[in-house]
Amino acid sequence: HPDTFDDFLFPLVDNDCDDTFDEEGLAVGDVVISEIHANPADITDAAGEWFELRNRRVIEEVNLQNWTFSDSVGQQILINEPIVVQPGEEVVICRSPTAAAAVGVPCSNTVGWTSYSLINTADSIDVNLTNTASGDVILDSVGWTLGWGFEPEGGVSLGLDPVHVEDPSA
Repeated sequence: HPDTFDDFLFPLVDNDCDDTFDEEGLAVGDVVISEIHANPADITDAAGEWFELRNRRVIEEVNLQNWTFSDSVGQQILINEPIVVQPGEEVVICRSPTAAAAVGVPCSNTVGWTSYSLINTADSIDVNLTNTASGDVILDSVGWTLGWGFEPEGGVSLGLDPVHVEDPSA
């Protein structure tokens, strides 16, 4: 669709042949971290950690394949499978998809991560889009400490205020 454009007049084309519209049109805040579960209570951290992403774009789906997520201590996750987020929808990225699904978490990924953990007491997650025409871009970043609602005993997730989930300008 070479003559189709999004809300910001970016062309809706697939020049990089990844079966989604080109990521170069993504702006900071288009994809946000909407919820983080860093300290599960029912299963171990290695089995039950997850975070949720929301695509706030109106028209375009977003494919997370080859996106990276990093934290405050230099750990990094590379999404090496196609995970498509439809406009206005969320996906859940789980550390151990099989184990998390067993306790009811709707994981969107099938491949988990092992060399990255969400530190319970204080950490951050950056959503990184690399190798775009504009260079590397951090689309969203969330940091937390115990004072933000994570209880030492676990089982509490940290969520973005629903006003900010829907409205990027709020």
